[in-house]
Amino acid sequence: MQQLTMPLLKENSKNKESIEPTIPWTLHGYSSVADLFSFMQGGFTLLEVGCVSMKNTKNILTKNLLDTCIGGISFWFLGYGFAFGKSTKFIGASKFCSDTFY
Repeated sequence: MQQLTMPLLKENSKNKESIEPTIPWTLHGYSSVADLFSFMQGGFTLLEVGCVSMKNTKNILTKNLLDTCIGGISFWFLGYGFAFGKSTKFIGASKFCSDTFY
C-alpha cells in the first residue's frame, strides 16, 4: 500500500537519540501560527468583556493588550533563544536578545 503522508520526523545519523523535523518551518508557517494566536487573543478578550460589567470593559481591553505586548517582548528577550538557540540537551543556549547588544 502506498504511503500517503510524508514522515514528519527522521533520525539524525550522528546521534540516534535526536530526531529532527524533515519539513522546515518557513515564514509562512510562523506567520500562520501568529495569526492563530492573534485570533485566540481576540476571542479571549471578547469572552472576558462579555463576563464583566460595562464599566470594567476598558480595564479588560487594556489588560489583554498589555498581555500581548509584554508576551511579545519577553519572547524576544528570552523565548527565541530558548526555542531556536544552539541546543543543549534541554533548551537553547544562544541567540538571545542580549547577544546582539555589545
